[in-house]
Amino acid sequence: MDQSRSCKNAPAPLSQLPAHPEKWLPKFNLDNGLSAEEHINNFMLSINLNGVIEEDTVVQLFPYTLQGAAGSWYFSLPSGSINN
Repeated sequence: MDQSRSCKNAPAPLSQLPAHPEKWLPKFNLDNGLSAEEHINNFMLSINLNGVIEEDTVVQLFPYTLQGAAGSWYFSLPSGSINN
C-alpha cells in the first residue's frame, strides 16, 4: 500500500485490507461530472460486492477513490485537521 495515500490521522487498521483495492474501487474526480452522492453510492456498492464488512477497512479504503482536485485537497490537509 502506498503510505502517502493512507487515511489522515487514523489508527492502524484492525482488519486486513483487501488486495489491490485501487483496481476495483470507483474513482471520484471533480471533472468527471459525477456527484459526491453518486460516488458514495458506487463506493459502497463496490465495498459490498467485494465482501468488505469491517468499518475500519471501509474508512481506510475511501481515500483510494479520490483523484484530481478532490485527491489533492484531501492529501494536502494537515494531519488532524479532519477531526476539527
